[in-house]
Order: sequence, then structure tokens, then C-alpha cells
Amino acid sequence: MPYILIEDFKYGIDRRRPRFAGVPGTLWDARNCHLSRGGDIERCRAFKPIFTGLDDTYGLGVIGGQVYVFGSADLAASMPVGVHYQRLQAPGTPAMTRVLDVKTFDNKFYVIAEYANGNRYHFYDGTRVSSWDTVAAALATALLTYRALALEVGLSSAVKVDPVDDGLIVTAAVPGTAFTITATAVNGAGVNDQTALVTQIVANVVGSGAVEATASLMVTGGSFDPGVNRIADIRVKPPGGLEQSILPGPVDWVSSDATTVVALALAINESTDLHGYSASAAGSDLTVTAPADTGMAHNGHTLLGVTEGNATLSSGSSFSGGVDAVVAVAQVESVVFGGTFETDDTLTVTINGTDYKMTALAAATGTAVHVQDTRVWAVAGPALAYCKLNDPTDWTDATATTGAGQIVLSTDDDGTQILTGLAPFQGYLAVFAEDAAIIYALGTDPDLFERIQTIPNSGTRAGRAVSPYGANDVFFLDETGVRSLRARDSSNAAFVDDAGTAFDPFVQELTDTLSPRTVADAVSLMEPRTGAYWLALGSTILVLTNYPGTKIRGWTYYEPGFTVTGMARVAKVAYLRSSDTVFAYGGVSGTEYPDEDDLPVTVELPFLTARDEAGIKQFTGIDIGGANVWHLVALVDPKDETSEIDLGYLVDATYADENAEALGETSHMALRLTCSAAGFAGLSNMALHHTGKYRA
Repeated sequence: MPYILIEDFKYGIDRRRPRFAGVPGTLWDARNCHLSRGGDIERCRAFKPIFTGLDDTYGLGVIGGQVYVFGSADLAASMPVGVHYQRLQAPGTPAMTRVLDVKTFDNKFYVIAEYANGNRYHFYDGTRVSSWDTVAAALATALLTYRALALEVGLSSAVKVDPVDDGLIVTAAVPGTAFTITATAVNGAGVNDQTALVTQIVANVVGSGAVEATASLMVTGGSFDPGVNRIADIRVKPPGGLEQSILPGPVDWVSSDATTVVALALAINESTDLHGYSASAAGSDLTVTAPADTGMAHNGHTLLGVTEGNATLSSGSSFSGGVDAVVAVAQVESVVFGGTFETDDTLTVTINGTDYKMTALAAATGTAVHVQDTRVWAVAGPALAYCKLNDPTDWTDATATTGAGQIVLSTDDDGTQILTGLAPFQGYLAVFAEDAAIIYALGTDPDLFERIQTIPNSGTRAGRAVSPYGANDVFFLDETGVRSLRARDSSNAAFVDDAGTAFDPFVQELTDTLSPRTVADAVSLMEPRTGAYWLALGSTILVLTNYPGTKIRGWTYYEPGFTVTGMARVAKVAYLRSSDTVFAYGGVSGTEYPDEDDLPVTVELPFLTARDEAGIKQFTGIDIGGANVWHLVALVDPKDETSEIDLGYLVDATYADENAEALGETSHMALRLTCSAAGFAGLSNMALHHTGKYRA
């Protein structure tokens, strides 16, 4: 008996084509699992909470296998056993609101933190790096401040924001959905003449669908005499126009006026595809509704009836009540800042009660750092800044060859006004903006710094998700999906590789459901046990398994049940932070699997056809090479994925046992397999038995 053999799943999720056109060996969905080195599906390990009670702390760092968190209050004594705390106090002691980046230099933390007053500060080994005040003051401009504030306000899911020469243009993210907005400008030092003016450019208009006009008439009498006493026609007459019949043929008066109305409504509705009208019956009343989406167009048309024999109708009424559709209009607000521009002034835009603050100094302060060539490098607005050689506390020393400085990248490429992230690449440094990447050759002597290459039209707004992958790649989250930089050939010239092409539709659907802030706060990690690339987007972790030697490369994803705000490697275990809790992937041993009903695995295949798309086949059974208990559901109609057949359960490998019976005729079959039992679960291969083509 013939069968479809799926030897492995080494290509992972592939959404490039419709599900009915899928390829055996690819997956349509793969939740809470990843690919093994052999192309098998393996369940993810458990996410075990190991540190809790981390309220009012932020970030996640590791030095020497020790876990650190950061904050502004005096919290060291309240930390759980196993967690170290570093207090980072800003001038004026505002509360810390988030950690933008954490790196280590000489086994000490270099941290960028943001505070409730809108300021950002750098710290090294717990001490504020005050030389950044000078760097930021030199880089600060009003337009840069508005651009940085626009990025902050744009983190609200309610609006889209564009910077302009004197402020911001704020537009509703969803036309027809209003938002509230206020703005303030508070003087920090110097001339106290700052102003903020919000002016509505376009008012919000709530959209609504068309309301169709209706008219009615009554059947008022008759007697049963088929072909004699009947309603010959129902017509619609526009003012000054020709009558249109909406009744496909005469309808006899039968048994009662009410029964006759029901027969009329059925006859009109059977031919709706021809004329567009629909009808309903209520007692002896017949109500006719104008074609969909016509709104007011039918108001004033007349509904007429034609009778034969003793069948009688009331006079028809005119159509009325039609209302045209209203197109939703997005609210647009202008925010204009005035007065003397000063670097200490605080600009605040409040959207739906949430404050988004920015100072000019914060806008020009580095938001992401990278350690390379005995220096700390930071992206700050349009500039790539670097510290003094071997001294991350000094960003202003002008000594030749060993001093600090900045490279203003916006003079090299129009797409680099706001830089977002950095990563090593082929011995160089890849610097990312939202719309471009620039490759630089660095070293210890600034005189030898050189721009190697600009890669336009591909970048990222998620700076913490920029991650080196092996020796040759850098992965990043682009607007189109996950991309990588890699060397094109022996010249080492970089190009953007379609690392996530098969997965792009899934990623785009996911990011469309997330707020801009969630996307901008994405983080990434190389999982230490499998070497898989993890990209955490809110409460979803995208997983790329890549083993070039065996040509296994595919995407799956985890849904751990919490929003990931930070990730770090501690020996062979991945640690993940969410709110006030740190989780260990696989527990502290890295080997624990989920309990029953925790992190259930879902594997969905594309529709399979045995290379015979047009042939109707009799599917007779399914075998799996698996581990643990799997529940099987068959999808048998590519036009209706809700059409399912429950096939029961299979345990471990079933090739020598009775398979799951799948009796049925169809041209295509897809499968959904789920496992919610405790412990490890896996799928290595499967076979779908069928009788071959027997009817075209």
C-alpha cells in the first residue's frame, strides 16, 4: 500500500506559499518546540522561575556566573539569595524606569539606564560616567531631540509619530480611534521661555458601514388556485427610471397571506445574486432590503407588486432609511515646541494618560553599547561615539591615537539619522539604524578608522536584538522579518541575507499584533546548549536552529507564558527576565522538561497530496516515529481548515503497531499533532498511508 513518508522536519516553518501548496518536510506551525541536530522535532524545556521579588529593579547582567539586576533605590538587602544588585543613582535621584543596555568591560558592568524625568545616563562599575554630559551637549540639536521624542511617543500603540522642524506630527494608528494628547515643555536651566502647543489638524471621524434602504408591502388576500391566484411580480422603480423585477417567477397564493409572504421572500432571496435585493417575512408583511453597500442610493425608489386572479397586495411603499457608509478618518495633532532651545529642558507628550519624556541631553546620549578593540562604543543619535583607550569613564579626552571621539554617520548616509545598535562583523563593526547598516573598520588608532560599506534600506529599530551569529553572520529584526548580514564572497563585502524568508509572513503577522514599544524592546540570545538563535518579541520567542553541516535550518517558536524583557547566559543555561522574576530555561540544571499541560507542543503540517494534487485518494492510516503521547487531528479540506477529523492518540513509534485510522476520501490532508503530557516529546518522521489515486 502506498504512503507519504515525511523523513524529517529540517526546514521548519515555511509560510512562503499557501498551506495547500506546502512541501513535505516543512511545517505550517511549530509551537513550543525546536529542531534537533538531526532534523527531528523536540519539545522545549521548562521555563522555571528561580528568582522572584525583584520589584523596582531592571535589566539582567552576568559576571562570573553571578546574576545582577539594577535599580535606583536602596534594595541590596532585599534581593533573593543568588541575585546581586547594583544601585545606579542619577542626579536629583529620580526613579529608574528601565535599563537600555548592559555590557561588560574588564569584568565590570557598563550600563545605560533611563529615568522617570526623561533623562538617560551611562554608568561604569556603578558610577555615573559624567563625561557623557559633555558628549551629549555637543551632539544635541532640537531636531535630534524631536526625533528621539518621536521614537519614544511612537512606542504607544495608539499613534504614529513623525518629527518635524519644530516638533511632532502625531496621527492615530487606527483611523476612527481617537486618542487624548497634551504636551509640556519645562525649563531645566537658563532662559525660562519654553512652550508647547498642541493643535488639532484633522478631527477623528468614527467610521460606520452603510445602512441599506428598505420598503414593504402586504399580502392582503387571495384563495388557493395554483396558476390563477398569484403574485405575478415584485418590482423596484427608481424615480423617472425603468422598473426592475426582483421576483424570478410568479408565486401562488397558498393557504394564508402569511404563508404566501414567506414564499415570496424565499423566491426573492434565491435570486439575490442576480439583482442584489433581499427580503424577509413578518406575518403578512414583506420587507425588501436594497443591495448591500448602496446606502442612500435607493431612498425614494418605489416597491411595486403585480397580482393575478384574486390575490391582492397593499400599495407598495417607497424605500427609505438608507444611510451612506462613513469612512473613518484618523485624528492628526501637531505638537510645536517653542522658546529657547536648551539641553536641560524636558519635553513631555502625554498620549492617553501615559507620559513620554525626553531631554536634549537624553536624546544625544548613547542608547546601545558594544565592547571591541579595548574601547566601549556607543550609538548616540546620528553619531558613533567611542571612549578613551582602556578607559570607559572618559569620553572627552582628545589625545591623538588614544583619545575619545565621535563619528557622525548621518554625513555618510541619509538613513542613519538615528542609530539603534551595534555588533561585530567579520572583524569589523556593524552599526545599525532603522533604515541602513554601515560597516566600519576600527582598531586602536582613530586615524585608521575607515568606513568599509553602506548597506541601505535594511536596518532595525530593535537595537538589543542585534546579535552576532557564529563567525560570519549578524542577525537583526528588520521591518520585513529576520535578516542577517553575511559575507558575499572572499572579499568579505557584506550583504543582507534572507535568513527568515520562509518565516517572514509569520513574523510580520506577529509584529502587527504588538505595540511599537514591544517590537523596539525585542532582545536576542544564542541558547547555550543547542546554539539556537532566540529572538524574544513580547511573550513569543522565535527560534532558529541552524546546523550547516547537516543542512538543517528552520524556524519554530516558544510561548513561555510571560513577556521577556531580558536574556543572559549563565554557564550552560539561558536566563530570562520578565517583570520581577528571572526564569531558567530547563531549570538550574538546564535539563528539566514541562509538567503535564504546561507548554503543550503543537505541530501542524501543510496539506499533503502524494504528488497528486488533483487525485482523490483514500487515506487509511498514519504512523509516527515519536516519543511521548501525541493527539492527532486531520484537516481534510484545504478550503476550510475548520473541517477536522479527530484521529485519536499515538504513543512513541507506531510503525510495528496499529496506526491511527484515517479512513476518508480527499485530495489533500494536513495534520495537527499536539502533546501535553509531561516530559520530553519528539517527532522524527511519519507516514500517511493511502490507497493511491482512484478517482479524478
